[in-house]
Amino acid sequence: MAEAKARASLAEERMGAILRQRLRSGQSRAALAEQRIGGAVRALVRDKRAGWERLAASLHGNSPLNVLKKGFAVVWDGARHPVVGIKVVQVDDPVIVSFYKGEFSARVTGVDREKPAVEETEKEKP
Repeated sequence: MAEAKARASLAEERMGAILRQRLRSGQSRAALAEQRIGGAVRALVRDKRAGWERLAASLHGNSPLNVLKKGFAVVWDGARHPVVGIKVVQVDDPVIVSFYKGEFSARVTGVDREKPAVEETEKEKP
């Protein structure tokens, strides 16, 4: 009987040692997985942040206010919608012309839907 108790005690110690070893191994694997996942999440956040920063820079560069700072103007219709093409403008329409600092109101007195934005010079003509 004493021998059986000794064997049971030894088996219990071995099982405890095996379980502790497996637990340590599992903890190590979990820590490694945590490091890998954390690194992947940090890389993902870094990439997303860089994408947002590029988008913000693009939006900033194309902002109407920045265009106005360069000396250009924005033309608005009477309802304060931007005029984005000559097709929406009619003779006698009220418009507002906005600069970076200041604006004025005007009334359309003529519309030429065919005239290019820049006249061709003699050298540029074919």
